[in-house]
Amino acid sequence: MKINQKGNLVIIIVVLVLAIGVLVGALFFRTFRGETAQQNQQVAAADPQVKQLNTQNSSDEVAAIDKDVNATNLDDLDRELPAEEKEIGGI
Repeated sequence: MKINQKGNLVIIIVVLVLAIGVLVGALFFRTFRGETAQQNQQVAAADPQVKQLNTQNSSDEVAAIDKDVNATNLDDLDRELPAEEKEIGGI
């Protein structure tokens, strides 16, 4: 009878450790994702190109779309590319 009680205790301890691990992982993931989303919003809010893109016409007329395409500045599309390549190294 004592062996069965010890087995049950081991199972309870394993379940508790797994539950605590899941909770800690969820908390870490939630905190990490929250900071990343907040940083992305700050960068997007500071970028003038993003502000300009958010003010484009919502019409589906060809003339409106053509006007938006012509007004879109893609000259600096890859300006951060050298810094990103340097950051990731030779992956």
